[in-house]
Amino acid sequence: MLQKSEADNTTGNWQNRILGTSNKDNAGVSGADVTNLAADYNAPTGLLNYTQIPQRAFGASFTVDAVRKPGIGQGSMSQFNDEKVLKLKLLKLDCEAALLSNNDRVQPLPESSQAGKLRGAQRWITTNSITATDPQWAGNKLSSPMFYALAKKCVDAGGRPETVFANSSARMSINEFVGSPRRDVDSLGKKIMHMIDVIESIAGPQQIVFSRELKDDSGQQAVLLMLEMKYWEYRALRAPQSYMKGLSGSRTDGWVEMEHTLVSWAEKSSGKIVSLAA
Repeated sequence: MLQKSEADNTTGNWQNRILGTSNKDNAGVSGADVTNLAADYNAPTGLLNYTQIPQRAFGASFTVDAVRKPGIGQGSMSQFNDEKVLKLKLLKLDCEAALLSNNDRVQPLPESSQAGKLRGAQRWITTNSITATDPQWAGNKLSSPMFYALAKKCVDAGGRPETVFANSSARMSINEFVGSPRRDVDSLGKKIMHMIDVIESIAGPQQIVFSRELKDDSGQQAVLLMLEMKYWEYRALRAPQSYMKGLSGSRTDGWVEMEHTLVSWAEKSSGKIVSLAA
């Protein structure tokens, strides 16, 4: 869903430009000189993010490799290779969690013990934010006024977010205020669907994407993200890869890792709701 590209450094840099507002009275006199004002010169804003290296270690003893294992088999490196596949899947979940997180960026310092961290989507979004515990919402459960207010904020700021990332509680809340839809299945009748995957708002059709990895700083599933995906970009410096560390006694050790970052081209086009009932 994210745009993907290759990173070429541990620091990703890009420029952010402001389009400006329209003016209904913008009219020039034919043949007249054009006046250039100081406000006409707007330098772009430089932005950056750092790469993050998620890692997962694994290993298998010679004995576990040798015995027959249902669904895995037996023999040299059998358990080791199965563990490798499992850890690569977990690495992708770590990647998703980091990209959607509220983590702030941390500069990688190879000469110290400081690991680099990327700034996640939650932290990038500052313009369009709703706090569910605000008294105006009469409770922190996701409601239709809250959801549509965020969509309006994004649209008023120039965005049209077409993708909503929600956890299980938020998805059920969206379904409640939309109601159970009925969809044509075939010519013989209809089937009631108890969970919707597209909702219509002022921003247009919005796809509801379920994510278990969307959490706040305390690990609670209390956040909803509304993103315009064309303004977010995933950059990989190194693709997921497995490595063999070698022998440790009668065990073979290894690990998997990758290196990636996130680019936010225009955070004003997206929004978030925080402090929701988990």
